[in-house]
Amino acid sequence: MKVKDTWPRTAKVFCHPATEWPDAADLEIVERVPVVSCVRRGVAIDLVLDRARENRSQFVFTKARGRDVVFWQSARTRKQARPNVAVPTARASGRRLDIVVDTRERYAWKFSAQQAMTSNRALPVGDYAVEAGGETVAVVERKSVEDLVSTIVGGKLWTLLAAMAGVPHAALVVDDRYSSLFKLAHVRPATVADQIAEAAVRYPAVPIVFAETRQLAQEWTYRFFGAALEHLTNEAVGAARFDALSAAGPVPAPAASTAEVRAWAIASGLDVSDRGRLRPEIWEAHRAATAQESVRAIDTLTFEERRSLAISAAVAEKLRMEPEAVIAKARSNIETMRSIGVNEQPWVEMWEAVLGLGASHVGAMLTSTDPVARDLRQSSPFAGVLTEEERQQAVSGLRR
Repeated sequence: MKVKDTWPRTAKVFCHPATEWPDAADLEIVERVPVVSCVRRGVAIDLVLDRARENRSQFVFTKARGRDVVFWQSARTRKQARPNVAVPTARASGRRLDIVVDTRERYAWKFSAQQAMTSNRALPVGDYAVEAGGETVAVVERKSVEDLVSTIVGGKLWTLLAAMAGVPHAALVVDDRYSSLFKLAHVRPATVADQIAEAAVRYPAVPIVFAETRQLAQEWTYRFFGAALEHLTNEAVGAARFDALSAAGPVPAPAASTAEVRAWAIASGLDVSDRGRLRPEIWEAHRAATAQESVRAIDTLTFEERRSLAISAAVAEKLRMEPEAVIAKARSNIETMRSIGVNEQPWVEMWEAVLGLGASHVGAMLTSTDPVARDLRQSSPFAGVLTEEERQQAVSGLRR
C-alpha cells in the first residue's frame, strides 16, 4: 500500500492500495525493521515490529462516505475503532439476534430486555447458540456456581470444554462472582480455583466468564453473540479486501554495513582504521569482490543449469517487454498441463503462485541462481514464449 508517512505518530495515516509492486531497481529503502507478527483479524491487520518504540499498529479496512478506505493507526492515534460496523447502541453490534435455546435448558433466559428472538431446539453442545447459513457460529454454556462445581468434581469439565472448543466461538458463563468460589463449604475452594485456572490454559479459546448476576450473564451472552456474528461478517469482508491487495515484490538486498565491510577488509589484509569512515577505495574493492562472488556462483552451475538460466533470462527480457502476453502464455500452458493430468505436481502450484505475484516476481524467479529457482526452472511453463531462433541465440555463447 502507498502511505504518506513512515508511522502513524500524530494522526491516522490514509493508505492507498498499490496496483502493483514497483521494479526492484527503482526501490528506495527508507527503513528496514524486523517484523514480529503481521496477522489479519477480521477487517484489520495487526502489525508488530521488533523494536522498543513505535512497534504496534493496525491497518483498518473501513468505509468513509460510502467508499472503501484503509487507515493505518497506532494505539496513540486510534480512539475506539469499530471497522466496517456502525457503533452499537441498544442492539448488539447493530443487529437483531435469533438465539437458539437448548430444549434441555431449565429456567432458560428469555432475552426479553434485549432485541432478540429465541427458538428452542436440541443443541449438540452449549445451552445457547447463534447460527449463520445453517452453521453454528457461537455457543454459550450457562452455569451457576453449584453447577460449575458439580461439573468439576464429576470430571465432566474437560469433555465439555473439548466439545465447545470445536465451535468457532464459545464461552462458559457463570452467573455469580468469582469470589463466591472461596465461600464453598463442601469442597476445597483451592481445588476448584486450580481447575478453572488449568481450563484457561488448556482451552484458551473457551473463556470462563464470571458475570456476577443472572441478568448480567444474560446481557454478556447477548453481546457476545452479536460480536461473534459481526466478526463473521468482518472476516468475509476483510478477506475480500485483503485478497484484492497487490502482493509485495522482491526487495533489494540490504547494503553491507560499515562494520561488515571493515571486517571484510581486515580479513582481506587491507589497511583500514579501527573506527570511523572507510575510504572510498575500500567500498569499491568490496563491491568488486561481491560482484566476483556472483560470477563464481554462476560458474558453479552445471552446463544444463547454465543453459536453463540463459533461456530463462531471454524469457525474462521478453517478459519485461510484453508482460501481459508472456504471463497469459504461461497460464495457458499450465491449464493445458492440468488437462493432461499433471496438476498434482507441486511445481504447477508453485508457478501459479509466482505468476499471481506479478511480472517483477516472475522475472526474479527466472534469473535467480537460488537452488529453489534452479529447480523450478526445470519445469517451466514458458514453452512457446521464445521462437526457436531466440532460444538458439540465448545459448549460443555457452561452452561445456
